[in-house]
Amino acid sequence: MSRLYMKAAAIGLVAALAGCATLEPDAVRLDAGHQSSIGQHLQSGPQDFGMNTVNVAATWRRGRWVAEVSEGYAVQGIDACVHCSSRDVFEAHVGYELWQR
Repeated sequence: MSRLYMKAAAIGLVAALAGCATLEPDAVRLDAGHQSSIGQHLQSGPQDFGMNTVNVAATWRRGRWVAEVSEGYAVQGIDACVHCSSRDVFEAHVGYELWQR
């Protein structure tokens, strides 16, 4: 249960840093992704490291500042090990866009 409180606190902190007057995000999306090192795909060794995820992400934008939090599920486990660790994946990002059209 304390993990849930930590996630809620992280979301609140990111929203506050982004200047959000409310916690209502500017966008919510469902996405699928893959995370790994590009080097593993260029070598002849094992290539089953990384993770494939399905996520729900919320994004807040204030000018060029962007804050994003996502909660996801590692579909095949992490590093192809289904039973080694939690399959729950939480990410938080805060960034500044250097260039826009």
